[in-house]
Amino acid sequence: SVSNAAAISVYNSAVTTICAELGVPVIVIAGNHDSAARLASCRELLKASGLHVTGKLEKDIRPVLLDSGKVAVYSLPYFNKDEVAFLFPDEAVRSMEQAMELVCEKLRQELDPNRFNIVVSHALIVNAALSDSDRSARIGQASAVSKDVFRGFDYVALGHIHKPQAITETIRYSGCPVKYSFGSEETQEKGVILLDTETGTTRFVPLPLLRDRKTVTGTYEELITRTELSDCYLRMEVTDRYAGLELWADLQARFPLLLELRGKSLDEQDTLT
Repeated sequence: SVSNAAAISVYNSAVTTICAELGVPVIVIAGNHDSAARLASCRELLKASGLHVTGKLEKDIRPVLLDSGKVAVYSLPYFNKDEVAFLFPDEAVRSMEQAMELVCEKLRQELDPNRFNIVVSHALIVNAALSDSDRSARIGQASAVSKDVFRGFDYVALGHIHKPQAITETIRYSGCPVKYSFGSEETQEKGVILLDTETGTTRFVPLPLLRDRKTVTGTYEELITRTELSDCYLRMEVTDRYAGLELWADLQARFPLLLELRGKSLDEQDTLT
């Protein structure tokens, strides 16, 4: 919710290059980890530069028009059912499914069928495949909604889940651009989705990672000879030593990007992070 200076610097550099130097508009919505108010500061001023930011859900959602008005993009940031109940006090909103259905129905009533209509949303879809790093999604399963709430739109670009995946041909999670956890996420191919709004077709473009994540297992002597691991975030499992602070310091001196250490233990639960 409060990003550090380094993260702000990267964000500033990226959007300045894309919007100001390349002249490409950027549409940003707040997620469940964001401070909506901070993110949307000076939003009206930023629109003139091509940066369209939506922090909190609004009652009257105006689309961003692209390609000379041929494409309309509707922004749905992260919200809960109480926010929808407040915006629409005359409507019955008892679940997240009802809340998302109501919001999307309001949008459907305004759609221009001559445009390619896109929804950008931070939402959890029922039965979406989760990664080990999707802790908030696992906890918040009660807020999951069905894919059917997005019927009527030409394309739905989703955030929230870290694993790239297609819910349907027109509803997709791009996934996070880096690997946030060990385990299943180690084998995921990260990338972006390119959407052709004239044909409705999509193409997945892989992103090269600055640093990969790897889990390696072996004896102490086997692991310290692994010279190819210096640029990876590591989870090490040492089979012949206990995971004490001395071993942690020794291995981290050799592998500065070591994030998690497991060693032999009587109960097989010895772990340092």
